[in-house]
Amino acid sequence: MVSSMIEPVDERIRVAAGIELRVLRWQPPLDSGTVAASGAPFLLVHGLASNARLWDGVARRLASAGHSAVAVDLRGHGHSDKPESGYDFATIVEDMRALIGALGLGFERPILVGQSWGASVVLEFAVRHADMTRGIVLVDGGLTDLRGAFPTWEICWQRLAPPQLVGLPAADFSRRLAGTLPRVLLATAPVDQVGALVDELESLGFAALACDPATAPSDEDRLL
Repeated sequence: MVSSMIEPVDERIRVAAGIELRVLRWQPPLDSGTVAASGAPFLLVHGLASNARLWDGVARRLASAGHSAVAVDLRGHGHSDKPESGYDFATIVEDMRALIGALGLGFERPILVGQSWGASVVLEFAVRHADMTRGIVLVDGGLTDLRGAFPTWEICWQRLAPPQLVGLPAADFSRRLAGTLPRVLLATAPVDQVGALVDELESLGFAALACDPATAPSDEDRLL
């Protein structure tokens, strides 16, 4: 059973000269019936333009199952430091190497989990430091062949670049949110609640949604 009462400890860890990364450290609850940190530790790595809070649900489930879990804001993201340089894979991987070394006893050779660009970071880490991880999990990334997927670098950059939200009028942001939020909610809702969620979204003013509950992802296809 997942405990909704588990909350992370918010820490900052120095990984290089003048660079600190913010991490959220999740530990198994003492009353869970499991031995604290009895399972393999997990290091959770977000994607581009995301942050550690992406992993709240996953980390809470891991902690409930007896695993220590740490979600990191990589440099330039979330509440971590944002230097002008150092965003190549070699530097990001070195940040992670230093982070794992600083996380202390019980966090040796964690399982690395990366999502999207974070999956590429995790894969690069495993290639460079195979002895420092006991396994990797790649979620929606890591093995993308960009040369095969895009005809030119310019088109690749245009399609993969984070949205430019700074200075965007509130009305335009609302329209963009209205076009994406319903689909995100539907993709993560329990199967038996999809129909009710469609009705609720439409009652709130979202455009009619062409969604057949029978085509929604099954429980077996869901991460959470």
